Amino acid sequence: ATPDHWHALMTILACQAGKDVYVEKPVSHNLREGELMIAAANQSGRIVQCGLQQRSSEHFRSAIEYVRSGKLGQVHLAKAWSVNRRKPIGSKSSAPVPDGVNYDLWLGPAPEREFQPNRFHHNWNWFWDYGSGELGNWGVHMLDVARWGLNVEWPEIVTANGGKHAFHDEQETPDTLFVNYQFPAIERSRNHQPAAPKSIVWEHRLWTNHGIEGRSTAVAFYGERGTLILDRGGWKVYGTREAPSAQPGDQLKPHLLNFLQAIKTGAPLHCDLATGHLSSGLCHLGNIAHRTTGHLQIDPRDANFGLKGDAAKLLTREYRSPWELPAISSES
Repeated sequence: ATPDHWHALMTILACQAGKDVYVEKPVSHNLREGELMIAAANQSGRIVQCGLQQRSSEHFRSAIEYVRSGKLGQVHLAKAWSVNRRKPIGSKSSAPVPDGVNYDLWLGPAPEREFQPNRFHHNWNWFWDYGSGELGNWGVHMLDVARWGLNVEWPEIVTANGGKHAFHDEQETPDTLFVNYQFPAIERSRNHQPAAPKSIVWEHRLWTNHGIEGRSTAVAFYGERGTLILDRGGWKVYGTREAPSAQPGDQLKPHLLNFLQAIKTGAPLHCDLATGHLSSGLCHLGNIAHRTTGHLQIDPRDANFGLKGDAAKLLTREYRSPWELPAISSES
């Protein structure tokens, strides 16, 4: 895996070279990249699996089946979170490039700057030039599951509130963040009655060790007749007479096998680029809301998602030469 800022360029170049791709999450560094990645994959006919491996875990799949079965009643809300105590990264001075590192290549499309250890592995996650903060680190995994369970795509309203409340150091991304995604109401398939809008709430706090619902990184689906809580340690239903549960299953091995089967036999991917783009897009929209007005009105039919001004500028980035994205039509 590479830092987020390399995912799109490597994927596009690999597709154009006739290679199938397994790309880590989040699939892109910004929303415009995701669109171009999909176009490149479609034009080349290559197979691209996204590294949201929970999609291949049996206990995640059984949890989503339970949520969609109606046994929880109407599920109006999912909450996803990451509550972990991380160490501050402090402040560091510029330093010599480590032996064996092609730093110019590592920077790639990111702005040129002197080597600084805090901006290298693993702390690059907390700098906007390379990463997407905790939303792109753990958030994309859990928001993907929340979106999967609610069967939603793009939100119509995104609000965000947070900041650096605990860490007084060099990292740029928020250590505390609350994001609310409101999705448009859709027609109920059974009785054709209008359904209430659905919402996903994201929360992260990176300075405390007491997780929500007793779990540090998880998703909860709140239904009218019960609540299902799911993480990599299994799932369990609360608030019902019966309390069904499931033990954890393997994730990465079946996800890689699914990728190989898709290449060999044409089997459907568990997480194709369109799926990965949607879930990564939730992270990007949450970060855009946080970095601008705190409130976004989204129109996915619009080329700029209905965004204007500073928010629209964050749909893409400046690319350092010669690492610009290849010219490719996103209409493909």
